[in-house]
Order: sequence, then C-alpha cells, then structure tokens
Amino acid sequence: MIASFLIRGIDALIYLLLVPITLGYLNPYEYGVWLTLNSILVWFNSFDIGLGNGLRNKLTIALAENDLKKGQCYVSTTFFMLSIIIGGVMILGFVSYNFFDWYEILGTSPDVIKGLNGIMLISFTLFCLTLIFKFIGNIFLALQMPALSSTLTTGGHFLSLLIIYFLTKLTTGDLLIVAIVYTLSPLIVYLVAYPIMFFGKYSYLRPKITMFKRQEIRGLMGLGIRFFMIQIGGVVLMSISNIIISHQFGPQEVTPYNITYRYFSTVLLIFGIIITPVWSATTDAYHRKDIEWIRSCSKRISKINILFLVGLVFMVLISKWIYSLWIGNEVFIPLSMSVLMACFTYSSIWNWTYSNFLCGLGKLNIISGYVTIILILYYPLSIYLSNLCGINGVITSILILNSIGAVLYFTQFHQIIKNISN
Repeated sequence: MIASFLIRGIDALIYLLLVPITLGYLNPYEYGVWLTLNSILVWFNSFDIGLGNGLRNKLTIALAENDLKKGQCYVSTTFFMLSIIIGGVMILGFVSYNFFDWYEILGTSPDVIKGLNGIMLISFTLFCLTLIFKFIGNIFLALQMPALSSTLTTGGHFLSLLIIYFLTKLTTGDLLIVAIVYTLSPLIVYLVAYPIMFFGKYSYLRPKITMFKRQEIRGLMGLGIRFFMIQIGGVVLMSISNIIISHQFGPQEVTPYNITYRYFSTVLLIFGIIITPVWSATTDAYHRKDIEWIRSCSKRISKINILFLVGLVFMVLISKWIYSLWIGNEVFIPLSMSVLMACFTYSSIWNWTYSNFLCGLGKLNIISGYVTIILILYYPLSIYLSNLCGINGVITSILILNSIGAVLYFTQFHQIIKNISN
C-alpha cells in the first residue's frame, strides 16, 4: 500500500497534467469529441465478460491453497478465452464498421471533425488488443500486489503524456494522433510487461496451450458473467453521460464535465490505493474462515471514509482557484457542478467500499440486481433531469443511482457477516 500511494500519486499527477496538455494540442470542441469517443471505448472494456475479475478470485483461492498448477491452469484458460472472445469482437467490429455513423452518434459534423469513422475503427482495434493482455493486472491483484498492477496503468498514462507533450512542440492538433497515442500507449506497456512477468519470477503462471482446460471455463465464466454485469453498471453510469451531454448540449460541454470529474476523481485514485487490496484479501480471509478480520477491516475503512468527506469539502472550497491554476480561463466550471461532483465522489467511495467486500466474498446477487436498476432507470432519469437542470441534471441522476447502490451494498454486507457469524 505504501508503494501504491507513491505510484497512484504519480498517476494522479499525470492524469491531471494530461488535461491541459491535450487541451493545448486540441481545441475544446475536439477534446470533447475525444472524451466522448473514449467513453464509448470504455464500453468495450466489458467484452472480457468479467473473465479478468473471475481469474482474480479463482487465482487468489488457488494461491491460498498453494496449488500452483491450478493457478497456471486458470491463467492459461483465461488468456486463451480472452483471445478468442476479443478476437470475435474485433471481427464483428470490422464487419459492422460501415453500418455506424459516428457523426450522428456523437452529434458532430464532418465539416468540423475529419475522418471520425476511421478514428473510431483504429481506436477500437488498439483498445481490443490491450484488453487481451490487461489480465496481467488481475494476476498481480490476485497475488495481493496492487502496486504492480497500478504501475502498469500509470506506465500507460505516462507514455501518453510524454508523447502528447512532444507532439504539442512538433505538430499541430490532430484528433487521429491523439486517439492513437491514448490507445496504443497502454498496449505497449502490457506487451513489455508480458515477457518480464511470465519469463521471470512468475514463470510458474505462464500461459500455455497445454494448460488450457475446457472444464475450468464454466467456473471462470460463471463467476465472470456476474462480474461482467457489475462492469456494465459502471460503464452505463460514467460513459453514457458523455454521450448524453454531447447530444443534449454539444461536444464542447463534455469538456467542463470531464474536467470536474477528473479533479474530484483524484480522491478516488487515492481511495483506490486503500480499497483495491481489500478485494483479494477478503477472498483469502473468507477462504481461511477469518471473518473477524473482514469485520474489523470494514470498520477501519468506514472511519477512513469520513476523512475523505472532509477532503472533498476542502476541494470544493478551493476548486475555483485550482481550475484557474490548472486550465486557465479556457473553460468555465460553475460551483454547483463541483458540489454535485463532490457528492457523487463521496457516494462512489461508499459504493466502492462495500462492493469490494461483496466481490471478495463472491456474494454478487445484490450487485446484479442493482445493475439491472441502473440499466432500466439511468437513461430516462438523466434525460429528464438534464432537461430540468442542464448538465447538473446528468450528474444528479448518477448521484441518485450511485447512492442507492451504496445503501444496498452496505446493508447486504452487514447482513452477510451477521449470518456467517451466527
């Protein structure tokens, strides 16, 4: 966790620096289009149908039992299944390429943005390739080494920052180049990490076709499908909002929304350092029947959450000064947007806290039910509230649904712990 604080701190700084540097390369309209495109790409992050998280839980149990052969079996089966699934998704994307008009989907014009359909196809291809190798991060999480998983993510962000910075010095703004840089950078990092990991210290987990076991697919997929539902909920909450804002108010309005989100998401980055190890540690403790550790851990994190509330209040108070220092006067962000985003962030902290415990326990039914609520209510609620309150209505709709999840997860977790104890 100490190493994670350092790495996540660097990642948060990079994350913040990417905004003004990319804004300096693209204009606010182009940047808004890219943010919307990127949010759509995040949808494809769910096309591993939860296999990465399924591997995380299964591998944690295998390592707790010191069954390295079974661990390698899980890794091999996941890797080759991912290759098959993502390969199929890519073929489907290529075949259906001409049936989508991304200008219509994003509410923009060919006169303003050139070659948008091609940009989307290239970004989609690189993003899918990254998904195949991204399971390396899940292995580090199963090994209870979240700092190494974070290092991979940070490496991708840093490479993007470095390249975009040099591009601002050497070329004029180009949305295609930005799309390639953002999607290619993490792929490069994972491709470098693959041989380092599997031909080094963790060679005992190296994927081998001979270790691919069809009988393990059902177990990984059964758990993975439920994680897939959880991923879909997160995608709907965060990604579709960019599209709604782009359609309702124009691509340029996506920019202030995302700047505000990035500012307050630094809190989530910090909180992630604390909560990320809890998932696999909970799986390990539950497997060893150490329920007291799970209970005491949840109490400690609940107290820590109060400190984050104080931090968020302070961030709201200084937000105007921070925005001015960060991005200058290019984009206006009202105080009301900052207040709502801070509230959303705090609801996310509580939501994330107990969803991690539930995922670690493998108790996913309530989460699946909550995701169903999101899928049904989010779009009509956000459209209705955006018509009433503008962009703030979109944030309010996310806040409402996120708060429902936080209450449900909190209640379910304590009920499960009570039943286990009895």
